[in-house]
Amino acid sequence: MLRAKRWSSRDGFSLIEAVIAIAVVAFSIFAILAANTRLQQRAQAVFERSIALQDANQALEQMRNTADSGTFPNNVVSAFPNNSAVPGFANIASEQVTVSYANVTSDPLDVTVTVGWLENGVRQVSATLRTLMTKRSP
Repeated sequence: MLRAKRWSSRDGFSLIEAVIAIAVVAFSIFAILAANTRLQQRAQAVFERSIALQDANQALEQMRNTADSGTFPNNVVSAFPNNSAVPGFANIASEQVTVSYANVTSDPLDVTVTVGWLENGVRQVSATLRTLMTKRSP
């Protein structure tokens, strides 16, 4: 009489079980690598945004220093014309710092500094800072 063979833990893995285990491990490794790549891209984007905001703040500081000399607001508006790019900023890919005013004759001067750049060298993004500026008293 033929007896059915009983499965025991000593028999090992079948080929199907081994293939499934390898597929699960490969999928897990792929998911971890994809998540790591995305995390690095987001970290780079945050770093670029931080640099852009620092550059916008630096442009505002240059404007504040200009406001201290000459006739305000004419000296600031002539040094930093309305809707024009501020030279000297190239810390990120395709960076452009632009200054605009709500009214070029008002005191305090309503200033908007916009920084545009290519995020991760691919996507066009911008950050904006807005402030009121006047001549500082000595």
